[in-house]
Amino acid sequence: MKLVIACVAVLFLASALAKPGKKKKPSIADSFIEAGFVELLNISAPTTMLQVTFNDGEIEMNMGNYIRPDLAVDPEIGGCEEESERYMTFMYGDANYDNADPEENPECIRTLLLGLKVNVKDLCDPESGDVLAKTISHSPRPGSGEHAYFIYVLEQKEWIDASCLNYEEKRINFPVANFVAENNLCDPEAGNYYLTSYPDVEEVCEEICEEQNQENQYYKYKSKRN
Repeated sequence: MKLVIACVAVLFLASALAKPGKKKKPSIADSFIEAGFVELLNISAPTTMLQVTFNDGEIEMNMGNYIRPDLAVDPEIGGCEEESERYMTFMYGDANYDNADPEENPECIRTLLLGLKVNVKDLCDPESGDVLAKTISHSPRPGSGEHAYFIYVLEQKEWIDASCLNYEEKRINFPVANFVAENNLCDPEAGNYYLTSYPDVEEVCEEICEEQNQENQYYKYKSKRN
């Protein structure tokens, strides 16, 4: 009898241990790793989520959400405290401009730089820091599929002399890892990213037509009231 009870207890313990627990929520760094940024950019993943919005706060970037290119205009960083004593680098880009397969065609991986500033003390102030490449809006090329656009903030170990640095004409194939190493930057501290693609012309036309129909209905109703 004691042997039977012991066997039942062992079986109960084994079944309890075999039950899957709650799935652990991936960290911010894990999200960047799973999205392929570490492999594409060849630098570490950020550990903190950066608050970023577009269009005067109307559109929020949220770790991989989809944002249409025409809505991803003028990124603004939020959640800033007082001006920091540290110097920061702001980097914005398309991690895989050609949308190449990193395993089959690693030599085809190119980063498109969409914005770069150094010596930033107040991330929420657009005028803070030295601009090496103006922040621009950009749409992926037709037929190139879905792209992942990132914004990273990296702490600088020292002030960077930006007088001879200009990447306005060097946006395509921007060497992220080399830039980080050459300027003695720390690993990315905070970041965020979103997905985007070349707009579906038919879908955009449908939206425009729907807006026009709503306007027409409004004016018809207004004219009847008058």
